[in-house]
Amino acid sequence: MSDRVIEATANILKPLLTGVVMKQNIIRDCNEVLTAGVYYTALNTANRPNGLYGYGTLVVLDGNMFISQIYIPHYLQGNYTMATRCWYKGEWKSWYAYGGTPVSAVAPATE
Repeated sequence: MSDRVIEATANILKPLLTGVVMKQNIIRDCNEVLTAGVYYTALNTANRPNGLYGYGTLVVLDGNMFISQIYIPHYLQGNYTMATRCWYKGEWKSWYAYGGTPVSAVAPATE
């Protein structure tokens, strides 16, 4: 891909993604974050997923009918590398944690 194509693509995507990837401050409560963006958690952040390290990144995506949160801890402890949950019809659903499998252990995709 040429530099011009990359620059043109960046110029198109940047305005669309700015709100999603804009860095925010440390949040106090995961339940209160309904705006798309990238947020940070600390040990005293309420309603983050249990069993995962307390300092981490909370990515919030707004899908109009629902809101998704993806929690990625800064340090891996235990068997989980991240957790997700969804806000739908005015309430937060449960957090679901995902285990970490080294990339080299994952089978290649088949066509």
